[in-house]
Formats: sequence, structure tokens, C-alpha cells
Amino acid sequence: MKLFRSENEVLQDDKEKQQIEKEKQQLEKEKQEAEKKLREFYKDIDFTNSEEEIKLLEKIRNGSKIVSNNFFTPQFSTGEYRTYYAVATSLFLDFYILDQLSNSRKSIDTLVKQNKELNAKLEDKLDTLIEQNKELNNKFDQLIEILKSK
Repeated sequence: MKLFRSENEVLQDDKEKQQIEKEKQQLEKEKQEAEKKLREFYKDIDFTNSEEEIKLLEKIRNGSKIVSNNFFTPQFSTGEYRTYYAVATSLFLDFYILDQLSNSRKSIDTLVKQNKELNAKLEDKLDTLIEQNKELNNKFDQLIEILKSK
């Protein structure tokens, strides 16, 4: 039984610890990149309404993946059942995403309509301001004529 470790053993342990630390950092970096891509995906489909909705979508997505994996194992008797269930879960997820996209589209349509209404009101106000400016210019011209005649 050795009481002391050799310098090589200590260095080897340090190298192993550094290697483990590098692997942990790499895994953490990959995890952060995956989360960033997921957030970008949700942002693209305008699915940033609330944390609960994002968690729900993640549960559905993960559940669909797990169910799909489980139903492609030989423990179930018929292939038709496995295929049906995998397709059904996939379709549920697709329809949920389409529903969110539809809601986002409705919101965008509402914003476009409001923008058109505001533009119309703004054009009316600009027309009024242009008319008032013309009237003021006419009055200013009249004042200049009056001052010239005196």
C-alpha cells in the first residue's frame, strides 16, 4: 500500500480532471446552443406568449418523441397500432403549432387593419394641416400687401 502518490499520478489525475471539466463545458455549450435554436424556433412562429405555453409545447414535443420511440419497439403486437399512434401524436403537435400560427396571423391582421386606420386618420389630419397652412399663407400675403400699400 502506497502512502504517497507519485508526481506522474498526480499529473495524470489533474489531466483527467481537466478533461472532465472540458467535457462538461462542451456539453453545457451544446445545451445552450440547442436552447438558443429552440428559442429562435419559437420566436419564428411567434410562440412567445407565456412561459406556460412554451412549457406545454415542450411537453407535447418531448411526449411525442418518447411515444414515437416507444411505439417503434417490438413490445407492441401490431405495426399498424404503432404507426397509428406515432402519426396521431405527430399530428396533434402539428395542429397545436398551426393553431398558434393561426392566432399569430390573426394578431398580425388586426395590427395591419389598425395601421391602415391610423394612416387614414393621419392623412385626413395632414390634409387639414395643409389647408390651414394655405389659409395662413394667403393671410400672410394679404398682410404683406397691406403693409406695402401703407
